Parts: sequence; structure tokens; C-alpha cells
Amino acid sequence: MGKAAGQSSAGIKAKLFCVALVTVVAVVCFISAMVCKRSYDKKIRECSAQVMGTVVGERRGSIRPNERYTPETKYTSGKTNIEIAVDDDPLFKHKKIYACINGRKKGDEIGIHYSPAEPDNYYLDDRIGDDRTIYILAFVLSGVTAAGAVLLLISTLRSRHRESDSY
Repeated sequence: MGKAAGQSSAGIKAKLFCVALVTVVAVVCFISAMVCKRSYDKKIRECSAQVMGTVVGERRGSIRPNERYTPETKYTSGKTNIEIAVDDDPLFKHKKIYACINGRKKGDEIGIHYSPAEPDNYYLDDRIGDDRTIYILAFVLSGVTAAGAVLLLISTLRSRHRESDSY
């Protein structure tokens, strides 16, 4: 009888540890979602000016000098990217920027929204939706993970209650 009680006690402790771990994951996902949402909202709020750009071609290979981040290359990924010629604008000084293809082809026009106070802070019309999708998915993941923690806790408490009733 003592051995079975010790084993079940260890099993309950393991389940409670899992509940705590899953709860921590849910909190981390929720905090990440909040940070992403705040970043998205800030971009939408601050990037009030707009300039147009036109896709002028594709670039293969690395675009970033020494693989470093630059404002012109912040939307690049992979080995094939597009080159966007930017219309003249008194504040937005970048004449060319680069981005992943994302279904665009030569001749396509792209809206570029930027902050008049900080023109290096900009987003492309068709990319801002990606930021929104990321924070929504993070919120959903945090909710599902929290629900899993609650269900695991309920299961643990029920099994603990059943064990105490059997003695």
C-alpha cells in the first residue's frame, strides 16, 4: 500500500510539473503576441506618409553587404529577391529597396508607408498583413496552450481525488 501511494504521489507531482511548464509556455506566447501587436500598431500609427515603388527586376544571391541588416534590405529573405525603384520623395531617401518576391513581378507597383519622423521605419503594403498574422497566431497559440494547461490540471486534480477516495 505504501509503495503504490508513493508511486501515485510521484505521478501527480510530474503532472503538476507539466501543468506549470505548459502554463509558462502559454504566458510566453501571450507576451510574444502582445509585443508583436504593439509593434504592428506602432508601425500603422507612425508610418503615415506613403511613396510608391515599382518592381524593376529580380536579384539572385546575397544583397546584404557583409550579410548585415540595412534599411534597404530589411524585407529580403532567401536567395532571390526583387529590386524596387522608389519614386522621388522629399523625406524617403532610399531610391532602391529590396524584398522577397512574395508573388510580385516586374512592373508591379508597391505602396511604401514610412514614418515622416524616421523614414528608415517603413513597411510595404503587402507585408504588413504578415505582422498582423503573426500576432494573431501567437494569441491563438497562447489560448490553446492555456486551455491545455487547464485541462491537464483538471485531469490531475480528478485523478488525485480518485486516489484519495480509494484509501
